[in-house]
Amino acid sequence: SRSNPATYSGIWDHIRDLLADLDQSQKLGLTKSSFSFNVDGGRCNVCKGKGQISIEMQFLPDVQVECESCKGLRFQDQILAIKLNGKSVLELLNSTIDEIHELFSDEGIPANVKIQNLLKPFRDLGLGYLRIGQPLSEVSGGEAQRIKLASYLSGNNRGRKILFILDEPTTGLHPSNI
Repeated sequence: SRSNPATYSGIWDHIRDLLADLDQSQKLGLTKSSFSFNVDGGRCNVCKGKGQISIEMQFLPDVQVECESCKGLRFQDQILAIKLNGKSVLELLNSTIDEIHELFSDEGIPANVKIQNLLKPFRDLGLGYLRIGQPLSEVSGGEAQRIKLASYLSGNNRGRKILFILDEPTTGLHPSNI
């Protein structure tokens, strides 16, 4: 439920490194983990980085309401105040893959090159329109297939050899992608 293209592809690790290396982050004693909504430190302490609170309804499905503390933004205010290339952590997560590609296009910075290399297969497979922080539970079946394929093509397979058997490679894809 917390996975998104940024975490699934591995680019979020590199972006969090860049956020933690900023002077403002250093002055506040922030670390890479401060920019994660999965661990304590920078995430909202009330909703635990979910942006919503689940209200248990005894005989009905649970109801999700926006967290009153962070207003659904998932992070503490001091984290949201940090800007990388003019964007806060929330603005970065709401950016599309294409926008992130453009934002980190300076090839003179090694971290940018890593981000570009990880993004290339996603863009090549036509996923540039996805927000990097979009929950994977919100993507279509075809998008999910392409995200998984792009992740493997970007080298995010931890050294394992992968055999792809594409028995129905067009299922769920838009005709222009076929």
